[in-house]
Amino acid sequence: MNTLWILKMICKPLGCHIFYRSLIIYLVKRIGIFDRAYYLEANNDVAQAGKLPLRHYVSYGDKEGRHPMPLFDPVHYREQARSRTARVNALLHYAYVGRYRKISPSPWFDVDYYLSHNKDIARSHIDPLLHYIRWGGFEGRSPCPQFDGSYYLRAYPDVVEMHINPLIHYLFFGRLEGRNTLPEQNGNCLTDSNAHEPLQLLLPDEASWHALQPRAHIAEADIDVIVPVYKGRPETLRCLYSVLAASSQTPFELVVINDASPDSELTEDLQRLAALKLFTLLSNPENRGFVHTVNRGIQLHQQRHVVLLNADTEVYNGWLDRLRHAAHRN
Repeated sequence: MNTLWILKMICKPLGCHIFYRSLIIYLVKRIGIFDRAYYLEANNDVAQAGKLPLRHYVSYGDKEGRHPMPLFDPVHYREQARSRTARVNALLHYAYVGRYRKISPSPWFDVDYYLSHNKDIARSHIDPLLHYIRWGGFEGRSPCPQFDGSYYLRAYPDVVEMHINPLIHYLFFGRLEGRNTLPEQNGNCLTDSNAHEPLQLLLPDEASWHALQPRAHIAEADIDVIVPVYKGRPETLRCLYSVLAASSQTPFELVVINDASPDSELTEDLQRLAALKLFTLLSNPENRGFVHTVNRGIQLHQQRHVVLLNADTEVYNGWLDRLRHAAHRN
C-alpha cells in the first residue's frame, strides 16, 4: 500500500493519472469484493448517468464515502485504520492491510469476532469478509456479536427461500420490518449506534431445545460426535445446540461426556437435555482429564468413526457431510 501511495503522489504532478486509475481498477476488480449491482442500485446518479460503476467508484466514489458493497463503509473503515495509505483506496487497503490487522469494514462485520469464532476460516487465510458474503452467511455463521446468523435463518425461513445473505437481508429489509437479530430480543432491534457494545453469549430457549431432532442412541449412525465437557456453560450449550440444529445428511449420534464438571448448573442442564434424548450422556465419577474422557467415548461404539469437538466449537449446516466427504475423497 505504501507503493501505491507513493505512486499516487508521483502520478499527480506528472499527469499520468489515467495509468494510476487503471491500475487501481484492476486491483479492486481482482480482489472480488466490489458489488457492481449494489453500487448502481445504491447510487441512482451513477446509474442514470450511465457510468461504469467500478470506474466511478475508483475515480470518485471512494473519496466521497460511497459504499462499494453492502458491508463496507469506507468512512467507518478509515476511522478504524487511521493510516495515510487508506486514502489510496479504502477497499484495497482492507484487502492488502486491514484484514490482516483485523480492522472491521463495518459496524456489522467484526473481523476479529468472525475469525475467532470460525477457526477453519482463520486457518484457511481466505478473506473473512469475502467468505462471509459468499458462503458464511448462508451457512448461518455470525458476523458480529449483535447478529446471530443461525438464529436469523431459523427464525425467518423466508430468508432461506430467498437465498439472500441474512445480514444483508436484515440491513435492507429486516430492521424496517422489526425482525430480531438475536433470540429473546423482544422486538428491540439493535442499531448502528450500539453495534459496538459487547454482548454476552445468548442461549437457546426451552422451546428451541424441544424442537431439535434427538441424537441419542441412533442405531443407524456410523459416526459418533464426541464432546468432552468440563467448564464453560454458555459455550458448551451453544456448541451442543449448533451440532443438533445444523442440517446433515450423515446419520450420527451425539455423545456428551461430563468430566466431573464443578459447574452444578451445567451438570443439571446436561441431564435435562439428555432426558429429552438429544444426546447420549456419559458422566465420569471424578475428573479424568481430556485424554481419558475421549478414550471412554471412543470405546462406546468401537465399530464407528469418531469426530471430536471441543465444547466451545460451533458448527454449521452441512459441516459433517463436508467432513465425511473430505475423509473419503481419497
